[in-house]
Amino acid sequence: MGPPDFYHIIPGLQIISNLEEPDFLPSLARPVAGDGTPAFTQVEPHKAMDKSDPKAFYTQRREELYQGEEVLKAWEGRLGLARFGVALIGCYFGWSTFANHSLSGWWLFGAVVQFIVLLAIHERINRRWFRQRMARHSVEMGIERMADRWMGRGNAGLRFLRDDHPYAQDLDIFGNHSLFERICLCQTRIGEDKLAAMFLQAGSPEEIRQRQQALGELAPMGDIRERMYAYSKDAAPVDLNPLEKWGGMPVSRIPLGVRLLALVLSAITFYGFFAWIAGTWDLWIWSASFMVTLILHLIFKSVTRPVLEIVEKQATDLSRLGGMLRLIEKKDFKSQLLNEARKRLHARKETPSRAIGKLWVYADLLTSRKNALFAPLALALSWDLHITHLVEKWRFKNGDHLADWFATLGEFDALISMAAYAFENPDHTYANLVENETPFLHADAAGHPLISSARCVRNDIRLGGTEPRLLVISGSNMSGKSTYLRTVGMTAVMALSGLPVRARKVILSPMQVGASMRIIDSLAAGRSRFQAEIERVRLLVKLCDKKPPLLFLLDEIFSGTNSHDRLEGAKGVVGGLMTKEAIGIVTTHDLALTRIAEESGVPADNVHFSDRWEEQEMHFDYKMRPGVTRHSNALALMRAVGLEV
Repeated sequence: MGPPDFYHIIPGLQIISNLEEPDFLPSLARPVAGDGTPAFTQVEPHKAMDKSDPKAFYTQRREELYQGEEVLKAWEGRLGLARFGVALIGCYFGWSTFANHSLSGWWLFGAVVQFIVLLAIHERINRRWFRQRMARHSVEMGIERMADRWMGRGNAGLRFLRDDHPYAQDLDIFGNHSLFERICLCQTRIGEDKLAAMFLQAGSPEEIRQRQQALGELAPMGDIRERMYAYSKDAAPVDLNPLEKWGGMPVSRIPLGVRLLALVLSAITFYGFFAWIAGTWDLWIWSASFMVTLILHLIFKSVTRPVLEIVEKQATDLSRLGGMLRLIEKKDFKSQLLNEARKRLHARKETPSRAIGKLWVYADLLTSRKNALFAPLALALSWDLHITHLVEKWRFKNGDHLADWFATLGEFDALISMAAYAFENPDHTYANLVENETPFLHADAAGHPLISSARCVRNDIRLGGTEPRLLVISGSNMSGKSTYLRTVGMTAVMALSGLPVRARKVILSPMQVGASMRIIDSLAAGRSRFQAEIERVRLLVKLCDKKPPLLFLLDEIFSGTNSHDRLEGAKGVVGGLMTKEAIGIVTTHDLALTRIAEESGVPADNVHFSDRWEEQEMHFDYKMRPGVTRHSNALALMRAVGLEV
């Protein structure tokens, strides 16, 4: 939970307290070295810090941010004492003014003003302190990710899982311990949508190149990641869909005459109340004005309520949204993708962050009317009518632009997540995409990105081009066949999204990816595993009718039927895929299926993964070797767990 939103007793005080990065704070929040220079930078990472070693950078940065927290914490305590002292002085001035009559009321007024100023400064310090803690948390999470302690602690992206997608479920793109969970740091739901779309649909060669350039520029910018995370307030990602829909709705207009009447009544009510206290007005004048104001409020409640509800609900998100947009607006980017995004946000005279900031001011003023002390005055001043007019005037001017702003922010949000992954994995490499009519995927020392570095065994990938178009992998249980298939698929998906890949070198052509690996039956749908598998294979065959060519990954194809049908079916399917210029891999336990490589009529190879049995234990090296495996470990594994076979 973020810090509480205090001080709605006085409308607009929170607006003062929430001003972004107040100028006087750095001097308060930075310890100063003996030469007069700041000893550390509070929000922006020090330019002299070495970013070639991500772990060392994160460790040093965590210490800097912690020091900043301690300084801000000290100032927060001092301001708390100052507020308490001013409150005591104010009580004395109040007693002296109203009870003792020894001091002028101006002394009390001065104390009240000073207390309000201290409240605002205290709130700004408090929010800066909170953002400092959130920035430190983002750095600590980076350390955890690099130590392979990220599983189960991130966003699994379960809402993107689809049974009908050709590879998302098979390759662990979404779900627990998935690629999405490892990479996603998005602070907006539209950012999550953009990131998921990049994983689900390969980009064009130009899009991939632009993303790679953008990630190369964003990766060392730790300050942007910290600031983006600090705006999260440790809450769920911002859902911008309600605001986007609201922006496209018809604008509700309050007639000019009604607005003028409300303004006059507000002035009369406000002045009349104090005039009545002073004894210069009769109570009935103030009462009559207040009653007309109340009637006006009830008449137009059906107009004001729908407008104000959506703005009030999004009040917290608006404060986060403005800060996120400002990150893009203020930065000078060199890469084409990021520079174009910044230009889109500067297309109008008023920047989106400034426009959103105004809407947030209106939302904050609306929230003030819910305070028990201010609510009667808000009603007397026709608060809802005035704010509704301002909000609808804002929507008339900016509503149609919300979708474009949010789309730009979502893309930036997704790229920041990908850039963090690129920064934290300096051993990864960006793929070289070659536009070629003949499909191919070549990678040196490719490893699965979700396996810890200490346990990951790397193998080369050679498919298509001058290499075989088909690999048939045989091998014993647990030897690494399925993991290799997922490594190949993940390498292609990451490369085609623009991400760096766990490999020394990757070169590939544009391609589609399709897999049949994790097929399960469905009791609810009345569908057997074999039926689910043939439906998936049919989907892959249909993909071959589209461009670009298909990379298919078939694990234990048609294992749900007898050996004869399995062999004939596999030969027919693979042969059909080969006639359509596809490339791919088939794994099998059934050595009879290894004949597919010889009978396919295209360049194909048999390869295998092996094991060895030593001291009553099975040992695997997970290295791919040429040829067909010559033994099985199934019986040995059964005996190892105590089965009498």
